[in-house]
Amino acid sequence: MRKWFKSLMDPNGDVSSKRFCTLLCVLLLASAFVADIFFNVKLDPVIIDPMKDIAMFGLGAVAGEKILSSIRLTPKKEEADES
Repeated sequence: MRKWFKSLMDPNGDVSSKRFCTLLCVLLLASAFVADIFFNVKLDPVIIDPMKDIAMFGLGAVAGEKILSSIRLTPKKEEADES
């Protein structure tokens, strides 16, 4: 279970704090929605909105990091020859 959790966090085996916090916020939001639907526990939007924002920005940061890591940062050989 522990190896699976670590591989979930980062393909290199390192735990990413962004991914961990985002996963935690998503799980807490899911539990809040279940509590609201099945147990009629009304949570204040002041509590839910920041968790929702952290989850959205965290997912965006993780996705942006993955996209940017696939882009080559070094110039192509043809562009380097021209300058």
